[in-house]
Amino acid sequence: MANTVGGPFTLSYRQLDPSCPSTTNHAVMVIGLQTAAFQYPSSVYCKNMANPYPVFTSGATGGSFLSSPAGLSLSGNTGKITLATSSPGIYEISYKT
Repeated sequence: MANTVGGPFTLSYRQLDPSCPSTTNHAVMVIGLQTAAFQYPSSVYCKNMANPYPVFTSGATGGSFLSSPAGLSLSGNTGKITLATSSPGIYEISYKT
């Protein structure tokens, strides 16, 4: 079932122990990964500017924001960047659902 989306599919599990043979079937639905597209209003910020929030252009909600490398004060829930407490640098921000 690798790389398969949709369903329902029937998943069969068979016990291989000959002293206790049994088979169990379960209905399974495979749901594709959700993706989200977002951007920030600018690509360059100064510490004295207003804290930016991401703007979603499409996709999923209900995930969390992550940044790399360390040093960016980023809210995992909202994506808000707190500029005053962030270190200068170049960061990659991702959104995981």
